[in-house]
Amino acid sequence: MLRNETKKINSYVFDMYMGFTLYRVLKENYGFNERLAAQDEVWRYLSLEVLPDLVQERCGMNDDRFYKVPRRIWLRTIWWYIHLSWQGTEEETRYIVKDNSADEILQLVDRSGDGGYRVELTREIIRQLNIDGNREVPRLLRRVLKLNTARVKMIEPELAEGGIESYVADLYKYFSKNLSKAEEMSR
Repeated sequence: MLRNETKKINSYVFDMYMGFTLYRVLKENYGFNERLAAQDEVWRYLSLEVLPDLVQERCGMNDDRFYKVPRRIWLRTIWWYIHLSWQGTEEETRYIVKDNSADEILQLVDRSGDGGYRVELTREIIRQLNIDGNREVPRLLRRVLKLNTARVKMIEPELAEGGIESYVADLYKYFSKNLSKAEEMSR
């Protein structure tokens, strides 16, 4: 049934399905948390000993996706994607990420920053990506994450006026404002 829904196993829909399943099982059955998720050995073990057939089916015999390159280990990537996108419930999170793609997974998971992931900030970035109008800008998430990487070195989002929500809204406004200017100039 899953293959019929996803049409092919190497698709975003499959990654999302497996990400939610992995996230739920590890959290509910094993008390999995960020501390465990930060250990590459855990992901290597799961990829090589517990779910190698699934990883091989999705990624082929690509050593990078099993163990060789930690940020490319498929199970690690999909778990962190769900964790960083989490909106309080699985239903709300599914709604927020339903229109994303494999590119959004990589953009989100590849940008951990100097001190690791800023979970609440990243969750707000994903939430606001799905606000009306934000999807109109091509490759918007990538642009917002790059701008955030630069700004967060000078501005602490939690201390910004209006807090994280306002800080993130300003990141998106920067691109919507520049898109409007570009459209006006092209007329």
